[in-house]
Amino acid sequence: ISLYESFRFAISDALRCLSCSYTSGDDDACIQNPSQVPYNVSECFGSDGECCTITRQEFTERPGIVVSFARVCMKTKCPKDEFQKVEDPISRVYLTFCDEPLCNVGLGDKPLSNGNGKDNFICCIKGSGSEHTSRISLATTLSVLLILAKLI
Repeated sequence: ISLYESFRFAISDALRCLSCSYTSGDDDACIQNPSQVPYNVSECFGSDGECCTITRQEFTERPGIVVSFARVCMKTKCPKDEFQKVEDPISRVYLTFCDEPLCNVGLGDKPLSNGNGKDNFICCIKGSGSEHTSRISLATTLSVLLILAKLI
């Protein structure tokens, strides 16, 4: 096999994940309609496996109002089709993990409905104004980092 053919095989073998992010005050296309985000798909190459993720953060006092949101590829083995919710007095973070092509769909505030995200749909969610972005909880951030560190 030539070097080109090996590279082409490796690319086609990579896990494809939706890839975009949102911070309060930005265009919410990443949440509402990720297919409209330019360069919205990434190929995930990892030696120990790959994982598509959704991370969604809200303030506890304002449920449903998104502070930050990301769809990314994590270059490590992930818990299959797992969903976690981490809360502290200030914020709530939802973490979704899946390992099927383009599975990190949906709004990120509940588990993927059939394990691969194909039944999830995107509808009706509000972002919040930029004045709400400065109170991201250190405890929540550390909790999320600890969960992700356990996966590596």
